[in-house]
Order: sequence, then structure tokens, then C-alpha cells
Amino acid sequence: MQVVVNLLSNAAKFTPSGGRTRLDARLEDGFLRVTVTDSGPGVPAKDRKLVFDRFRQSDNTLTGKPAGTGLGLAIAKRIVEHLGGRIGVEDAMAGPDPESGRGAAFWFTLPLAEGESGHGTGIAPVRDLPAKDRSD
Repeated sequence: MQVVVNLLSNAAKFTPSGGRTRLDARLEDGFLRVTVTDSGPGVPAKDRKLVFDRFRQSDNTLTGKPAGTGLGLAIAKRIVEHLGGRIGVEDAMAGPDPESGRGAAFWFTLPLAEGESGHGTGIAPVRDLPAKDRSD
């Protein structure tokens, strides 16, 4: 739960007013794959590994945004890896809303418990979430 909260918090922080955030969960080859996609500025390829380091953030995505501690993604990575999963970020293929920016897709995978097929779990794509109006 903490990993999802951290990823959604980052997406909300970097999605511009009127942009979109999407949470998706699906089963893939014995793993649960959760992806949080946003329509913000994205994460440059050169920064994709460092954003998971403690106290590190991508420089150009913070323009005009409040700085955080740089711990959220590091904590998420530690939790996911402790549970036997992987975590990463990639371009969001123009994000959920192609007109609002490149976007980022943060994802993580977790292995299913032995004997779990995922049937009856109710795992399915979740609806798009509008960004909070930040004009106030």
C-alpha cells in the first residue's frame, strides 16, 4: 500500500492542473504489475536510476514545484525489492492525455504467492483520476 501511495503522491505533485493520473494493475507471468501513469513532464532517461536513490530528485521536473525530501521513491524501491519485486520508470507514451505532456509511467512488480493464479482477485484497470486544480 505504501508503494502505491508514494507513486500516486509523486504523480499528483508533477501532473499539471487539468492533467491526468492513471492507476493500473494487472497480472503478468506470475507477477502483479502496478503502474502509475501521469501526464506531467516525465523523467529524463539520464535520471531514471537516480530518482530511486535517497535524497535524489530529477532536476528539470522540479521547475515550479515544491521540493520533497527525495525519500518516497527510495522507500518504495526498498519495499518492492524486499518483497521480491522490481520497480522502474519509463516514458508514458504521452501520458493518459496526449496533449498535456510526455508523462511518466512508474511501475512495480510483485510475485504472486505460490499457488495464486490471480483468479477472483478483482484486479483490473482503475479509472483515470483528474489532477487537483492547483490554481487556488
